[in-house]
Amino acid sequence: MTHNKLEKYRQKIDVIDATIVKLLAKRMLTVKRIGKYKKRHGIDIVQEDRWEQVLKRIKRLGERTEVLDEEFIEAIWNEIHEFSKRSQSSS
Repeated sequence: MTHNKLEKYRQKIDVIDATIVKLLAKRMLTVKRIGKYKKRHGIDIVQEDRWEQVLKRIKRLGERTEVLDEEFIEAIWNEIHEFSKRSQSSS
């Protein structure tokens, strides 16, 4: 592999990373809105049934890619979920 080709791959990664960050920001804005809604309506921040549905759905999506390991997907979504809970608590 030439250095030029490596640089092109790295540029693709940079674009993908920027997209991921934008999508995470969009997700967190929605999470904050959900937190405010839950607070106004006296709904608990954590709803285990919903979390189980989300995780199950995400694992299926990851599985369909044939390159994302279930453990990897679960680790990422656990981090997103923890941050989301903290964000909703402070809303």
